[in-house]
Amino acid sequence: MTPESKLNFFPQYEGLLKSRTKSATARLGDIGNRFQLGQRVTLTIGWDRDTGKVVANGTIKELFVKRVKEITERDLDGESPDCLNKEALKYVLSSIYRTVVNDDDYVSIIKWRYE
Repeated sequence: MTPESKLNFFPQYEGLLKSRTKSATARLGDIGNRFQLGQRVTLTIGWDRDTGKVVANGTIKELFVKRVKEITERDLDGESPDCLNKEALKYVLSSIYRTVVNDDDYVSIIKWRYE
């Protein structure tokens, strides 16, 4: 499995992935070139992406990069309940990436359908 075919999530998102409630993720920076529409991805859970356990598989149905200030609520459809608007998104990404995320930062949004 190539690293590009895996999306890893912290353990607190396991229930959302197993229940198929979460079908989108926002990642800090422009990582759009690592993925493509129609690509199959393995969804894993773990603190370390290399040792995460597989919880589901999906196929990428949407992929785009925007500045935080350009993100709409529709862009965040399928995200976890802690990321349903851009203010919350900045806070959550700041916590995950251990940096202050601002309106001018780029975020990659990846949406998938479960297989």
